[in-house]
Amino acid sequence: MAVVASAAALALALVTSAFAQAPPAPDHAFYGSAADGSGATIDGEPAPDGTVVTATNQDGQAVGSDTVSGGIWMINVGSDNASVTFAVNGIAAEGSHGVTSGSVSEVTLAVTTAADEPDEPVEPVEPPVEPVQPETPTGLPNTGSGGLADTSGGFPLLPVALVISALVALGGVAVTRRAGIGAR
Repeated sequence: MAVVASAAALALALVTSAFAQAPPAPDHAFYGSAADGSGATIDGEPAPDGTVVTATNQDGQAVGSDTVSGGIWMINVGSDNASVTFAVNGIAAEGSHGVTSGSVSEVTLAVTTAADEPDEPVEPVEPPVEPVQPETPTGLPNTGSGGLADTSGGFPLLPVALVISALVALGGVAVTRRAGIGAR
């Protein structure tokens, strides 16, 4: 009986620790699309392909960048940031944007170059940071079975549950047999 109780306690501890790890919060995706009228503009003209859009958090740290391609840019910002501002080819766009986990926001970015250089073309600049890749969620997947049947690399809990059930059943049989022998 002690073996059954120990096995059950161990299995319960494994299951509890597996569920205690919460998956990371999803990123906030910001994007602009010239076709939708948002995109990025420089001096009123759509930003050419190769233009770099950079997101900076409330602490002044670059948290993502993308290069305009076909009039579209998209940056995923981690939910651990409170807000971001954007720059187009290093020129700050107006406004601050709040970060909400799992949200998607279309943002229009309009910047103006210096007034004494209106006829000079704006050349794309190299991104100051590597593009931020979204994190791959860890922990148990939502399989509808509470993760018991997960075999995708996590700890498979179904075999543990079956072993516990078998041990509890065997313990019950042993107790019943002992009780029957003593009653005779």
